Amino acid sequence: MKIAMLALAAPMLMAAPAMAQTPTWVSWGTQNGETLSYDSASVSWSKQVVTATVKAQFSPPVPTTNAQGASVQVATMLESISVDCAAGLYIDNRNAGYDASGAMVVQSPTPGPAKAITPGGGAAAMQAQFCKK
Repeated sequence: MKIAMLALAAPMLMAAPAMAQTPTWVSWGTQNGETLSYDSASVSWSKQVVTATVKAQFSPPVPTTNAQGASVQVATMLESISVDCAAGLYIDNRNAGYDASGAMVVQSPTPGPAKAITPGGGAAAMQAQFCKK
C-alpha cells in the first residue's frame, strides 16, 4: 500500500508532464540498508546533463528534522536529480521524504546547490548508469 501511495505522490512531487503516468522503477540494488531505483520514464537529457526521478528506500528508516524542527523518520525519499556528466556534479532539483505509513514528512521543492558526486547515493548511481566515460 505504501508503494501505491508513493506511485500516486511521485507525479505530484515531480510536477512534470512526463510524470503523469505510473512510475516504472528500475532497481540499482541495495547497499548499507538503502535500496536505490530510478523511474525509467523520467530520464531526460540536455547536452551532458541527465535528469531522473530517483527513489531511495531505507531499512531501517533514517532520522532527520523537518522544516518545523521536529524529528521524523524517513523510510522512502523521492528525488529529482540532475547529473552533469562532464563536470562530475549533481543538483537535487526537489525531493520529498515519506515515513513508513506513506505520509510526507519532509520536502524541498526548490533546487539545492551543485555538489560534487561522491560514492554511494542516487547521483553516483546515475553517473555510473548514464554517463559514458
